Amino acid sequence: RFMDELHGLVVSILNSMRSLFWTLVLLLLGIYGIGVYFTQLVADYRIGNSSPRVDFEKHEDLLKYFGGLSSSMLSLFQAMSGGVDWDDLCRPLIECISPLQGFVMALYIAFTVLALTNVVTGVFVEGALKSAHDEEEQFMVERLHELFEKTDGEKTGRIASEQFTALFNCPDVRSYLESMNVNPQEAASLFHILDEDGSGTIDYDEFVGGCMRLRGSAKAIDMIMVLHLTRLSFKRMEEFIEEAKAHNDWVAKTLT
Repeated sequence: RFMDELHGLVVSILNSMRSLFWTLVLLLLGIYGIGVYFTQLVADYRIGNSSPRVDFEKHEDLLKYFGGLSSSMLSLFQAMSGGVDWDDLCRPLIECISPLQGFVMALYIAFTVLALTNVVTGVFVEGALKSAHDEEEQFMVERLHELFEKTDGEKTGRIASEQFTALFNCPDVRSYLESMNVNPQEAASLFHILDEDGSGTIDYDEFVGGCMRLRGSAKAIDMIMVLHLTRLSFKRMEEFIEEAKAHNDWVAKTLT
């Protein structure tokens, strides 16, 4: 059980690599664009203020965080990931350049922390859940294949009702059916449900497909099929009633 969980974690991480790559690309492009803006802003400030009007410490912080494109991108990444307090980045911009730049920095933090990271987290969670579901589906199909091969001792490719009932004595089959809220004592009823062609035996496709459809809630196609069969039954019943009525009328006329 421990190895199954470890395997699921590793598979989920590996399947998320593509999403991780495009997330990093999107994040890099965003940081690059904002970094170019702040770097050019500080460069214009330095050109227009050869003798700084602010104290040397604030001017030094401005050059430290936004003195070049690489330092600007690093500062922006640290601000969104918690590597540096983003208030330390806002202070030099507000006091040396303009309070408007502090608002721009706040918008950047709000977008990356509240929007981008949450969306990325949702994408990763959805991908991990889908990967785990696909892995579980594959494992279940392989397990059902083994059970079918084990039950079909004569290698005919079909399972009779007696073989199917005997299959329920297997503990794995019982636990599988109990997980789907199916009573193992209902083997006969379940066999007739899986026997779609009414041949008295079920083949591999009927066995695996039927067991897989038992898992989870009904899908839209299942509901549509039930609705279609219900309408077809009502139509045939109406036709039967009309035929019976016509036959009764003919019998009544004949007798009179």
